[in-house]
Amino acid sequence: MTPGRLAAQTSHVADMFNADMTEMSPIGSLGVLAEAYADWRKPFTGTVIVLGVTGAQMIDICRLASSREDCMCAIWEDPEYGIKDGSTTHYITLETGGYLFGVGEAFETWRHGWNLDLY
Repeated sequence: MTPGRLAAQTSHVADMFNADMTEMSPIGSLGVLAEAYADWRKPFTGTVIVLGVTGAQMIDICRLASSREDCMCAIWEDPEYGIKDGSTTHYITLETGGYLFGVGEAFETWRHGWNLDLY
């Protein structure tokens, strides 16, 4: 993925995350995440980018995350990801990125056990 495509796909994921957080009610277990996000984003932004993660790894992490109450996860699927073949561009649906947001010590311990290259 070129730097320009990486920036565009990252923007798509950020927009998806923002929309998901905006739609969340402050009631219930996910409400705790919404409140944590509101508090967390005020003083700084903490972002970790993982390069070279496979689609299978993203799916597995999101599957595991969905069973937890201290995090939420989603995968961005680009419906028209262009791949050039000479002078022809083929458009395919491709999982290009995702987000994982969580709070608390248990989440941090769980997240650090993945053995992924974090940047």
